[in-house]
Amino acid sequence: MSDNGHDNVDKKSMLKELVDRNINPQEFRQRMKAKQVVYRDTLNLESFAVFLLILGLFLYFVNHSSVVGSPRKQSPVAWRLSAAQSFIPGNHSHSLTDLFSLGISTIIIDPGHGGKDPGAVSETGLMEKDVVLDISMLLRDMLLKNTLFNVVLTREKDVTLDLESRAVLANHIKADLFISLHLNSSPKKSLSGVETFVLGLTEDSDSLDLVTMENLSQTLTLYEMSEILEKMKTSFVNDESIQLAQTVQNSLSDELKQYNKRFLNIGIKKAPFIVLAKTTMPSILVEASFLSNHRDEELLKTPDYRKSIAKGVYIGIKQYLERIKNSNGR
Repeated sequence: MSDNGHDNVDKKSMLKELVDRNINPQEFRQRMKAKQVVYRDTLNLESFAVFLLILGLFLYFVNHSSVVGSPRKQSPVAWRLSAAQSFIPGNHSHSLTDLFSLGISTIIIDPGHGGKDPGAVSETGLMEKDVVLDISMLLRDMLLKNTLFNVVLTREKDVTLDLESRAVLANHIKADLFISLHLNSSPKKSLSGVETFVLGLTEDSDSLDLVTMENLSQTLTLYEMSEILEKMKTSFVNDESIQLAQTVQNSLSDELKQYNKRFLNIGIKKAPFIVLAKTTMPSILVEASFLSNHRDEELLKTPDYRKSIAKGVYIGIKQYLERIKNSNGR
């Protein structure tokens, strides 16, 4: 069609619209109103589509965001707990685990001592540093095989590592749980059993002797000591540490009783261990057996007994998480 023809069509349309507006104004207004409705609906649909696009992008970045530079593994852990659903306004008896949906992603295992620091040494020369490293590796393998947790060891070989470095590593990778594995020693040669420590103050002389030996490699400033005392007031970390200590202590004792009828569940104790004080997550220190006891020493030389220690701690960790899961499901 020529340009003149196109102009004629436009002129005819304009003329018809002018006539309609003057001759039949009511019909003209209805037709224009219909056009406006269609236009408005089109805009609404476009706006809604844009909104959905923005919402989708927002949810994507929220679900896939992580701390830049952090080596923490964001594993699809199944331990996601619906604690917030059980919160009742006005009920102040709920702990923090009742108020938030919590999950465990990273567990750090700390084989005590190492390198120039042998730890406790038996009469026959069996060294704590070697045994706990083997047990820690067994525990790591159990967790990696049977769970989706990211598991990290503070040391994987016989190296000297101070207490500060162990805690710094745990804090840096933003670990959720810290478990330090040790072997005990006592002047009482007949003593055999398990005891688990959480951070706190004590007047028990045996515990203080043990703390003195474990803390020997680290010197604190007065400021650092004040920080430790301040941490002891943090109820959430301490409460969760106690809960973790209870399940690990009981499961480990049950697992090892089969080897020694005189084996004792010595229980949970509080003590100012530096390695526990410097970490920011729930932390425990496990003294799994006594190198000073002849029966325990002989058992610690066997692969089966070491595997049983790792299994006992592993079961305790799982029971701790099950306890939280069940309490939040009420």
